[in-house]
Amino acid sequence: MAAVVRGGVLETDDDNNVVYRVMEVPDIPAAIEAVALAFYEGEPVMLASGGTLRDWQRFAEMYVPRMAAEGHTVLAVEKASGQIIGAFLNEDFNNPDPQDFEHFLESSDGDWRPIIGMVEDLEESLMKAHSIPLQASERPAGQFFHLWMIGVSSSARGRGVATKLFHHSLALAKARGFKLAFAECTGAVSTHIFQRFAPRLDSFVSYETWDKLPTSPELKQLKQSGHPGMSMLSVDLA
Repeated sequence: MAAVVRGGVLETDDDNNVVYRVMEVPDIPAAIEAVALAFYEGEPVMLASGGTLRDWQRFAEMYVPRMAAEGHTVLAVEKASGQIIGAFLNEDFNNPDPQDFEHFLESSDGDWRPIIGMVEDLEESLMKAHSIPLQASERPAGQFFHLWMIGVSSSARGRGVATKLFHHSLALAKARGFKLAFAECTGAVSTHIFQRFAPRLDSFVSYETWDKLPTSPELKQLKQSGHPGMSMLSVDLA
């Protein structure tokens, strides 16, 4: 399914035939399909934990619609066809978990609880370090920009898409007045790219030694394939 290039264009990269623009509500069906596949192919933790494409489809269905309405997500689309080839799902950190989130965790094919637990550990450290209220409902709007998840189609890799998605997401957050942007980077590639923009490491979780919940041997062995753990990286925008 393809998305049509509309308003909110941030950059046209003619050399690589890619347009970067803000995700809009009409993009929702195509974005769900595209990001689910990109995350399934490229996110190491859930791949090691048995996550399926069906899981990622359901996961995207919970988040993409509200993110499209909020308007902080950046898409990369093929200039000629309008097909979505990458996305950085972003949102204001004052959003609560979706209503059916617990049901998703209970009914998913893979074991999502370890990755969610690690994310919660990192976010608790971030909130303490930057005096962010623990409850989403108590956080002020427009202050804390959550660089939530980045995915690039396997066919589009090697064209600098992920780097430009980071760049445009941070620029968008700054232009809209956010004071802090942060990301939980689960893989070596996203960690390496974000460190170019935000060298501050707020906290780190090792896949090999984290033991608050049972994890699979495959998850503990991610270090051997170049993914030692999950990093909380942040950057001041003010």
